Amino acid sequence: MRERLIVTDVAAMDSGVCIAGYVGARSTRPVLPEGGGIPWAYLRDESGNFVEPLTEVEINLLKHTPRPPHTEDRLIDGTGRIRIVRRLPEPEAQSFLRRVCRGSVTDLFGAEIVDRRYILPGQGHSSLGTLRVSRITWLDLDRDEDRGRDQFTLGFADSTGMSYRLRVTDVAFREHCRRTWERTSGRRDLAAIRVRERLNDAEEIFLRIGLSRPFEPGPGVGRRCYLMVTGVYTFPSYLDAPWAEYYAALSELG
Repeated sequence: MRERLIVTDVAAMDSGVCIAGYVGARSTRPVLPEGGGIPWAYLRDESGNFVEPLTEVEINLLKHTPRPPHTEDRLIDGTGRIRIVRRLPEPEAQSFLRRVCRGSVTDLFGAEIVDRRYILPGQGHSSLGTLRVSRITWLDLDRDEDRGRDQFTLGFADSTGMSYRLRVTDVAFREHCRRTWERTSGRRDLAAIRVRERLNDAEEIFLRIGLSRPFEPGPGVGRRCYLMVTGVYTFPSYLDAPWAEYYAALSELG
């Protein structure tokens, strides 16, 4: 059925993207029956406009398919068009994130977080949550040449003082880091400092924290769901271009 979704996550996957948000007060992640990322083409409306974070859209959501901790999954057929209803004005977007946020990472998932890095499959009541943090303490911009991937890792402390360092999959944040990297003539260390300072100049910082699908990172260690940052939001915004411009600049888009 057609339902209204406020989008809070547009995160990179190996193929396509993962989107998530809220239907009313319920955290919701649209997923394809075959799994994997949602094609970018699906995230354009009839006029070719991209679905952006903190935008209300109308989407055809089907069966609820929870598999703890990924209890938010709702099937989509991947063929119908998303209709963009409106973009939330900044004050409304800020109020919305304040309303859904939690103070600590341990409040988000309802399961033990092992080594501040992962939880075990089958545990917990959710795989997505919103966190408000006072500052970003660390940022590393790296590249795995063997896999041909940028690896951006962000450090922060939650309201309990517990520190975390998590990989970032937020598409716009990653593209912003790449552009800053280019402007510093490839100086990763300098680019990381500039991005971190830009984030900390904001009055308020929100992070969307998600869990990866279960996988085994090494032989015999067992399957794990790793924590990651799926959305980075500041007020005022740290971005120096509209979200859609970042998306359109990516090589995956045609």
